[in-house]
Amino acid sequence: TYSWTGGATTQDLSGLAAGTYTVTLTDANNCTKTLSATITEPTVVVLSTTQVNVLCNGSSTGSIDLTVSGGLSPYTYAWTGGATTQDVSGLAAGTYTVTVTDANACTKTSSVTITQPTALTLSAILTQPTNCFIANGSINLSVSGGVAGYTYDWSNNGPNNPDIDPQDLISLVEGTYTVTVTDANACTATSSHTLDYIDNISPSITCPANISVNNSPASACSAVVTYNSPTATDNCGVQSIVIQSGLASGATFPVGTSTNVWRATDLSANTSTCSFTVTVTDITPPAITCPANISVNNNPASSCSAVVTYATPTATDNCGVQTITLQSGLASGSAFPVGTTTNVWRATDVNTNTSSCSFTVTVTDITAPTITCPANISVNNNPASACSAVVLYASPTASDNCGIQSVTLQSGLASGGTFPVGTTTNVWRATDVNNNTRTCSFTVTVTDATPPVIICKPFIANLDATGNVSITPANVYQSGSDNCGTVNLVSVVNSSFNCSNVGNNLVTLTANDGNGNTATCSATVTVRDVNPPVAKCKNVTANLGANGSVTVPAITVNNGSSDNCSLTFTLTPNTFNCSQIGVQTATLRATDVGGNTSTCTAKVTVRDITGPTARCKNPSIFLNSSGQATLSIGDVNNGSTDNCGIANLSISQTQFNCSELLGSPWPVILSMTDVNGNSSSCIGYVSVKDAIAPDAVCEDVTVALGTNGKATVFGAELAVNSTDNCSVWSYSPTVKVYTAANLGANNLTTTVKDWSGNAATCVSVVTVVTPGNGDFQNGGGDGKRDLIGNLDLLIFPNPTSGDVTMAFDLPAEQPFSFRIFDTSGRMVYSHQDQGVEGGNAMPLRMGDLAPGVYLIDFQSENLKVQKRLVLQR
Repeated sequence: TYSWTGGATTQDLSGLAAGTYTVTLTDANNCTKTLSATITEPTVVVLSTTQVNVLCNGSSTGSIDLTVSGGLSPYTYAWTGGATTQDVSGLAAGTYTVTVTDANACTKTSSVTITQPTALTLSAILTQPTNCFIANGSINLSVSGGVAGYTYDWSNNGPNNPDIDPQDLISLVEGTYTVTVTDANACTATSSHTLDYIDNISPSITCPANISVNNSPASACSAVVTYNSPTATDNCGVQSIVIQSGLASGATFPVGTSTNVWRATDLSANTSTCSFTVTVTDITPPAITCPANISVNNNPASSCSAVVTYATPTATDNCGVQTITLQSGLASGSAFPVGTTTNVWRATDVNTNTSSCSFTVTVTDITAPTITCPANISVNNNPASACSAVVLYASPTASDNCGIQSVTLQSGLASGGTFPVGTTTNVWRATDVNNNTRTCSFTVTVTDATPPVIICKPFIANLDATGNVSITPANVYQSGSDNCGTVNLVSVVNSSFNCSNVGNNLVTLTANDGNGNTATCSATVTVRDVNPPVAKCKNVTANLGANGSVTVPAITVNNGSSDNCSLTFTLTPNTFNCSQIGVQTATLRATDVGGNTSTCTAKVTVRDITGPTARCKNPSIFLNSSGQATLSIGDVNNGSTDNCGIANLSISQTQFNCSELLGSPWPVILSMTDVNGNSSSCIGYVSVKDAIAPDAVCEDVTVALGTNGKATVFGAELAVNSTDNCSVWSYSPTVKVYTAANLGANNLTTTVKDWSGNAATCVSVVTVVTPGNGDFQNGGGDGKRDLIGNLDLLIFPNPTSGDVTMAFDLPAEQPFSFRIFDTSGRMVYSHQDQGVEGGNAMPLRMGDLAPGVYLIDFQSENLKVQKRLVLQR
């Protein structure tokens, strides 16, 4: 029989929960046996979730991260919506249920609710602009929903274009403004807002004033008139200004009044009009043409009048002739009396402008009387001392068809009068009753046969400003006489003189009495130059020569001095030197051929424009114990000179240091200025040298032989405390290897050299001991000095102006690396490489780095060291 815990009596049990079950078996002999069995179960399936809610309302950015534990893997998943993955994403807001089934078909269900923020909503209160282009509109934006912490981006980027736009906008003109609002979850909403102004105001248009002009040209019945186009203004802008009626500016306006009407239209189609008149007045009178003046003789000869006919005057006008009328005088075909009659005619045009013309009709009595004179008479002066003669003649006779009014002597002398020497013309005139006259004449000639008497005198003639002089006969005439009382001076030869005639000159004077009788005499003319020169100076600049002096030619100061003759010049003073730099006064004297002089003064600006003669030499200087050297001017100057003296000297560089050992010699500029400010320079090349040997300092050391029976020491380590005014460059020997044959104390001499090759030595006592007895143990079995955690790193030259060498010893072939940092801690260079056993040398190119102090951090496996490097130019 079976007796189970819990009361069951069947051999087998099922439907059991987890736990320990004990059964007691009793056989037929009542023998018993107890047996226990433990029913196990997996742990409970546990679901945990981590959810990410939707960021923006209406989007699908939610996700659920499901973690399952317990039960028995593998698991399967059944999500609301059909997803079968453990995690789900791209979810919209809502509740999502997952059922997880393990390998035993055990299930577990969990629900997760994905939330979302409310929708991002934008609204605005608009304040419209009060006028076109007036920036007084505004947009007051309200935002709700989303997640607070909004930012705003307006389409116009906000007032003054800030990087972050404000929520509200002010001082706006008309237009559409679009804003994009972004909440703290980067969700966005966009809205546009339009500001507008309704324009009902008509434009204001202004026409030009009324225009009045006269017809132009005079031959036209019109005028071309130009006028300023009307102007218009509007609160929102004018679209067009057009003419509605009338004529455009520059058109031909007819005589009379034309009205021009113009209309302005603004951008909102509001209109206004204005008008003005153009009045053209005809001021051109008609052109009237009369016949030419008419002259006729009395006809017939016995008449005192004449019948005259003439053509009627004609007229034209730009706008048309209305009438042509006779105003005074006689009509054509009338009998015109002897004398002059004036006929006046007038033309009137259609605009009442008038013009007149006139012409005369003259009737002349042309019948003259007849008159007869005696023949011409010729006699000599009588007596010889007289200038006349008494002459008698018969009176003339006259007759006329109309009658003689008178016969009279018009000119000359009556019969029996005393006639003077020469020809006297006697003119007689007969006049009829109509004042027609006729004359006759005859001559009475009295001849003078007595010559004149003349006396000459000397004369002084002064040349004029042009160097010339002319004399007249009167200048050398002293006196003269003639029976008729007239002495006419005819000529003097010679009469013209110039600078070449200065002195006495003989001339001949000729005179006559006007009646053909002549006489001559001689005179001395003394020609003089009494006009002083006109001296004119100009200021000049004189540049001193290389000898420090300059001579100024007088002609260079002359500024067009003038004289009637020729000139010579002298300048006082004319030589200047260094002591006369600046403006000096010199006198120019001009002397003409007559000995006349004149002076003027000029400003002579004496200048020194010659720069010094710069001469350089190439010196050598030696660095001192501090690695410094000072260069003096005298080291570079090689006897520079100047015509007036050197005022100051300077050199471009005075201080040198160890960095200048490289690339020597170095150019140095010697600059100089003379006492007058002229400058020049030359270049000397300075060789920087170091003659100071290093201070060699060695240390003693005890080394133990390694398992290989060797011990190694390094010269750089033994003499590491050596110093130099610049930098220690090398150590020799670099490496020294000892064996059992060297047990005990050994003297090792190390030679230390600097960059310039200066050398010094020191001695180290190297004590070689058996393994385990030395100062340095466990050197890798090879007897090398143990440098764990430390390394002797040599950097030279240091300071440097560019390239350096980094030297170090490695205990074996192994990698190394180093980094270079500036004083700010910024790494400016790094390098990794493989080193060799023993001595290594690594060049560094520092030329691209700025001058300053740098830190070199070096490491090779368990070896590490830091060194400072100074870079200077």
